[in-house]
Amino acid sequence: DAGECTGSAYVNIQQSIAAFTQQCELFPGEDVVLPFPKACVGCPIEIPVDSPQLKEALTHSIGKLNAENNETYYFKIETVKRATSQVVAGVIYTIEFTARETECSKQSNTELTESCEPKKLGRSLNCNAKVYVVPWENQISSTVNCQPLTMISMMKRPPGFSPFRTVQVKETGKETTKHLRSCEYKGRPPKAGEEPASESEVS
Repeated sequence: DAGECTGSAYVNIQQSIAAFTQQCELFPGEDVVLPFPKACVGCPIEIPVDSPQLKEALTHSIGKLNAENNETYYFKIETVKRATSQVVAGVIYTIEFTARETECSKQSNTELTESCEPKKLGRSLNCNAKVYVVPWENQISSTVNCQPLTMISMMKRPPGFSPFRTVQVKETGKETTKHLRSCEYKGRPPKAGEEPASESEVS
């Protein structure tokens, strides 16, 4: 069961509680309708990664990334991993995405376009962007921080792959090589007219 209570307190001139009354009403559990949780005003809210709401923020983020790095080729957004929006004096978008190097060079292209295809073996970056948008003032600003993704994380590892296994193979190969180098042929060449040495004379 659940209940809802209303309390009334009476305070005297000395600011002390002189009287207190309380009235409660009980409800059977099956009939209770819980109120919706109150929205947290100003808190970040998760939004779908494919939301049209993100288009402007993503365009600005990749533009800033390409403008501030010293790479020869443009990068374009490959995957949006996570996004939130937060209402302040405007809207703050916090976005995590991966960016991929394209075939379009900065020397021959003035800007990134939709026709720029990603390189097959191009570099990939993991990026975190914070974009501040004030629509009624036509203002937008952002900070973008990226880290390169290692190639090994982008490639499919073979079954049973382990860095420890790689080390063991290298060590085993080293020991085997050392063992082979330590073997020497100590047989002496036969003299003219003499029979070749038997296997027992070779050590």
